[in-house]
Amino acid sequence: MIADLTLRFLYIILMLKLLNIASAILSMEAHMPFGLKSIWFQLATEVAVIAWFLLRFSNAHATGAFDGPDGLIVLGKTVLWFIAATIVAMIAAHIVGVIVLAIAEGGKEPDTTTDERDRAIEARGEKVSNAVGGAGFLGGILLMTFGYAIPVVIATMFVGCLFGAIVGNIFKLRSYAEG
Repeated sequence: MIADLTLRFLYIILMLKLLNIASAILSMEAHMPFGLKSIWFQLATEVAVIAWFLLRFSNAHATGAFDGPDGLIVLGKTVLWFIAATIVAMIAAHIVGVIVLAIAEGGKEPDTTTDERDRAIEARGEKVSNAVGGAGFLGGILLMTFGYAIPVVIATMFVGCLFGAIVGNIFKLRSYAEG
């Protein structure tokens, strides 16, 4: 009960954060690089997917959907479905983002050129993302070592990888802000 309320509270906070991000996207300045604008769309999508996954997964786990002889099959299908949904959501967010930006900028073709700074920021952000995602994977292995249920282990690994992407994108945003 408390865990469910906590997850619902987290979901509300994340949705409010998404509204703030959406507001920031709509008020972006025209001189902001395309890559930076794209990061905002990725970040919003990643936060939404984690919130959605945590709510759906916690409800399924609480109802015992992953218990019994077919529990691991249901778990596997659930995680694969969320991985596919994450990929589709990222692609759709990028496409919708490009369209929204094109409309907001009067139909101009976005300047997608990248310079050495953009490539360096992207590379450092990916390193941070991989390190945090790897830590999430390791966290799942540690949980398994201490006897936690396999669904909790798998969820920790999945959320850890997505959280790594979020931290990597936040690192990129900070790097752009610092110049």
